[in-house]
Amino acid sequence: MRPHLPELPLARDRRELLLTRTAQLPCRKLTVRDIEKAGFLIAGEGRLAVYWCPTDLPPRVNREVLVMLVGLTPGFQQARLAYEAARDAISANPGLTYGRACTVANQVAAFEGMRKLIWTWLDALHVHEYLGVDSCESLFGEHGELLAVTSAVRYPVFIDGKNYSGSNGGLLTKHRVLVPFIDRLLAADMRRFPNALVVPLGKAVESAMEYLVVNERLARDQVLFGFPHPSGANGSKKEQWNAMRPQMQREVDRWFG
Repeated sequence: MRPHLPELPLARDRRELLLTRTAQLPCRKLTVRDIEKAGFLIAGEGRLAVYWCPTDLPPRVNREVLVMLVGLTPGFQQARLAYEAARDAISANPGLTYGRACTVANQVAAFEGMRKLIWTWLDALHVHEYLGVDSCESLFGEHGELLAVTSAVRYPVFIDGKNYSGSNGGLLTKHRVLVPFIDRLLAADMRRFPNALVVPLGKAVESAMEYLVVNERLARDQVLFGFPHPSGANGSKKEQWNAMRPQMQREVDRWFG
């Protein structure tokens, strides 16, 4: 199968069409099949497929954001929550804009299931003290204006209907269909938050950050390298955290100090 390369960023009329399809999703807990049938496919290569999801960020520059979390790609559970949140928000307010629907979806879905460990580690690095909040838990709530969330590949990636983990091949080497998401979307995301400490979650995401640094799209000193992926699938995260914590603390102190 020849690669189906995406045109990014998606055109406004296509985004609006996809949002309309989101509003038409079944009013129940969604399945992978629901997503596959809804017409959300935007890119593909062999067994790999990329589906649009309402996870876009606001286009404006926001200097208030001081921490930016970057995952690999939304897993199915996070994507499901995003679709459902946007669907329900549109049902309650049929005039909801595309940008607002994405904001609601991100607030509900981003890193759900991993948030506690993320804020626990950030607190251990004293990030909450630099931000002037009681805990980084509040970044997912009352102090959400200080946080931005995105992914190296902004939309869900599946291989044979299962989550892409980065272990099926290099993010930048094996699946060239994924590179435009980094070149055209992730690089733009970085520019929107010039005052944010960028926290890539795991080695695969770090490779995308390194790519942007080498290509002069991102300053190395803005990136907190070494933060383990907090997923339960990462059985070595405790060891990785203990090994990298001293270095990360120095980088946090340097960035905020």
